[in-house]
Amino acid sequence: MDDNEIYNQISQLNNELVNTQRDLVKTNRDLEYQIERFRVTLQNITDPVIVTDANFNVVLTNQNAISFTGNEKDMIDRPVDEVLYFEEIIQDTDNETFRVSEHRSQYPLKNKEMLFISANHNKVFVELSVSPIKEDPEKISGYVIIIHSIDERKKIELRQTEIKDFLYVINKILRHDVLNFLNVIQMAIYLSKEKNDFNYLDKATMSVEASIKLVNDMKNLEYTISKGGNLDVYHVREVIEDVSSNYPIEFNIIGNGDIVADEAIYSIFDNLIRNAIKHGNTEKMRFVITDKSDHCQISVRDYGNGIDNDVIDKIFDENFTHGTTGNTGLGLYIVKKVIERYGGDIWVESEKEKGTIFTIKIPGPN
Repeated sequence: MDDNEIYNQISQLNNELVNTQRDLVKTNRDLEYQIERFRVTLQNITDPVIVTDANFNVVLTNQNAISFTGNEKDMIDRPVDEVLYFEEIIQDTDNETFRVSEHRSQYPLKNKEMLFISANHNKVFVELSVSPIKEDPEKISGYVIIIHSIDERKKIELRQTEIKDFLYVINKILRHDVLNFLNVIQMAIYLSKEKNDFNYLDKATMSVEASIKLVNDMKNLEYTISKGGNLDVYHVREVIEDVSSNYPIEFNIIGNGDIVADEAIYSIFDNLIRNAIKHGNTEKMRFVITDKSDHCQISVRDYGNGIDNDVIDKIFDENFTHGTTGNTGLGLYIVKKVIERYGGDIWVESEKEKGTIFTIKIPGPN
């Protein structure tokens, strides 16, 4: 091979190299342009979006993901399970922690309902979607995670279910309990006239009193339904002092605390006090209010007859009645329903002839 041939080959290789470099520059610019377009598109998506590599380390997010998760630290290069906390909603049992990196066999995953827990511990109902990014059918290079909030929708659904349950109870009352009371009143009046014995009117009077209590219980239900969602901060001691002023027994109120509730909170304590006097024959009551970091615990103690062991587990049931002073049994059922709507709980301990303690736990403003 002479010098001219060598020169020509070198020139040809040089030209090919220049063309290759030019193509690489153009490809790189196109790639940068596409990446920038992707970034802009990502930022314009209203839902939080997080992109990870194949090992579930975060490589890209939009601004909505940062604000929604409440992460103040940069999420880039962090394992996704350090920045996203989910609970899988399981019917009739406790929720289970859902770690994104541990369920790759389920992906693609579309609109799975979850509870998302933000960095500041707020819980939000969401739909989670996870899609693999594939370079080819056999190789996954990353994952796109999209979080869509359905919190408002789920709260409406839960509220509708709650209202449906209450309407069922009210309908049952109207169809059964009120009709029974009216029948007793009618029969007592008839017998008092037929036999000229006004002692039958005592039964009518008892049924009238039971009907009045029933109307009050239904008012509590109305509170529960109509005031739903309109929660405010209440000072527990002030509520108890206000309610207890209507009753002629001794009250000892210790401590104070704030809770998030509605007007039905007054009916809760009124019901407990009225039950303790009427059913327990107590002459004094003691309230101990303990303000915790995120909730308030209220101990309501009477010194009356106590509750039988064989019925204590049933007193919050819808249809529970017991003894000669029992009516429809709706009072404590409503109390428990209202407290649960606040996100709280109530339980009871009792000892015959020594009294009963109801313990109430209701979230506070913190």
